[in-house]
Amino acid sequence: MRIPGRPSRALGLFLVTLAAGACDPGFEVDPGWGTLPLPEPGYAPRGDVADVGAALFRRNCVACHALGGGDGVGPDLRGVTRRRSIGWVRAMIARPDSMLRVDATAAALLRRYQVPMPNRRLDPPRVRAIVEFLWRADHAPDAPGA
Repeated sequence: MRIPGRPSRALGLFLVTLAAGACDPGFEVDPGWGTLPLPEPGYAPRGDVADVGAALFRRNCVACHALGGGDGVGPDLRGVTRRRSIGWVRAMIARPDSMLRVDATAAALLRRYQVPMPNRRLDPPRVRAIVEFLWRADHAPDAPGA
């Protein structure tokens, strides 16, 4: 069943396939970012890490996800670090295919959006940068709802 306002499953699969080539594994990150502790309440986002995460988000995620503005092929990620644990968010970015097999929330999202999130095979520093970007979007002093 096609939901009005949401791209068709075929278009969604096409966008996921198109986005798969945009990973850009050569994007420079600091290898130490992969070992940074995950954000928690009161954590002040690191601008350098979040800025790289923003660039990675634009290259890897916007074909399916918005950050405000509503659902697309996948869910709008505005507020995701408030709705889900930060460990869950990190795991979905790092290994969405594994999460679909073991996590009920991930499976429910697949049923709702009907397009599986591809595993971009991002290394830990890139995953951490995207997490930092999402955290900053949800928790920075000027972020809506912060």
